[in-house]
Amino acid sequence: MFKIDVFSTKVIVKFFKTEQELTKAVNSLYKRLKIKCSIDDNCEGIVIFDDNNTRNAYVFFVEKYISYRLIAHESYHLTNRILAFQNVNLTAFDDEQGAILIEYIVDKLIKYTQKKGYIIK
Repeated sequence: MFKIDVFSTKVIVKFFKTEQELTKAVNSLYKRLKIKCSIDDNCEGIVIFDDNNTRNAYVFFVEKYISYRLIAHESYHLTNRILAFQNVNLTAFDDEQGAILIEYIVDKLIKYTQKKGYIIK
């Protein structure tokens, strides 16, 4: 878990051995957060925001799929949601806030993943 200091968002990162374990955890979290949604077993990673508490974000990964590509992909979703909650509207000519935030998130996720002992492909 880490905090994104600028926007006070707590990011909870979890790693799962299989797609089925991730699916079970996501569907359980959806139920707990009263999110009317579900996923199937084809998910490599996912970002979920607690819409009741916009300061909590969950990033889940299946261990065997951890890659720089996947970290960047989920960081993009995380960045978009954080900026949306802050009412930051990016444009093609004014997107520096998004670029800075995604760089920060990617760096944090890579360091956190490596600290936990996972190899990033």
